[in-house]
Amino acid sequence: MTSYPQLRLSLPRLESNLAAMAAWSGQAGVGHWPHIKTTMCQPIVSRQLAAGATGVTVATPAQAATAASWGCRRILIANEVVDAGELRRICRLTGDAQIMLLVDSAVGVAAADDAARETGVVLDILLDVGRPGGRSGVRDLAAAAEVAGLVHSARGLRLIGVSAYEGVVPASRDDQTLRLVDDHCALAVAAFVELVSGFETGAPVFTAGGSAFPDRVVAAVGPVRAVPGAQVIVRSGCYVVHDHGMYRRLCPVPGLAAAVTVRGEVLSVPEPGLLVVGAGKRDMPHDADLPSVIGAWDPHGRRGKVLSGSVEALYDHHAVLRAEGDVTIGDLVDFGVSHPCGAFDRWPLITVVDADGRVVDEWATEFSR
Repeated sequence: MTSYPQLRLSLPRLESNLAAMAAWSGQAGVGHWPHIKTTMCQPIVSRQLAAGATGVTVATPAQAATAASWGCRRILIANEVVDAGELRRICRLTGDAQIMLLVDSAVGVAAADDAARETGVVLDILLDVGRPGGRSGVRDLAAAAEVAGLVHSARGLRLIGVSAYEGVVPASRDDQTLRLVDDHCALAVAAFVELVSGFETGAPVFTAGGSAFPDRVVAAVGPVRAVPGAQVIVRSGCYVVHDHGMYRRLCPVPGLAAAVTVRGEVLSVPEPGLLVVGAGKRDMPHDADLPSVIGAWDPHGRRGKVLSGSVEALYDHHAVLRAEGDVTIGDLVDFGVSHPCGAFDRWPLITVVDADGRVVDEWATEFSR
């Protein structure tokens, strides 16, 4: 029996997005370790790897453990981890996969080194480079050299590269924002070049590039490419399902299409032009934009209905639409979301549909903390 609301994933659009990102990465000459926190869905991650991703990125040790259980063999934890228990957990994963993590402080270096020496492993480390007023990461070349020196002196750690996340800026591609992004990329590249002699690998990693500005990363990495054996890796994750809002405006990768929607039932039409749909903040992300109205259907989802309008208010389990059309109580409304990282963690099951909207499968998500 069908119940609503539903998170719906278009399988043809997902597969098209995978092909588009693989083509873009190939043309740009970069590797791809997608950030799988977007979906944490094994069938999607398996398809990302089959499409050419050579590793994955996660946000937490728990996500790393899940990825390793799925058979991922190269996993970047894009965070500094300081909890001793979680670091020991990471060390235990190194028997199944290459696990990499970030540091930006003496505390982070010491904590990782203690766990590595206690468990008898060597952890692969990337230096996290940030920007003033941004998020994590060292702020200048002097700090980069200092933290890198601490890694070199730590018996349980191996410095293999530099990481940055340039997306901690306003959701815009205006000139001021692009200058912030470019300055951040330039600092990270300079840190990589400065530290080249100290990398403890013949294939040092430079990694950056979310889903909004991977093109700016590619434009900045000329000096990295000049280093023998260097790998340039982007970590775009949202591309796989794209969205109807923020990334539609920002993402420079051509050919992407929004693959995820939320479908809800019209529960009330309390006054002319006002619809109340049973899908709200618990069901749809709303951090970047309110959900957008994509279309409407009869109660069986077979016949399209006329609907134009927008979400006026979003409550825990209701969306209030100011709209025009022939939609009435019991009909179905499809919403586009923005941005997708806040969509999948609300849903233990994803409804997978074909090009005609017919349900073809259900996929589970695994968002362990």
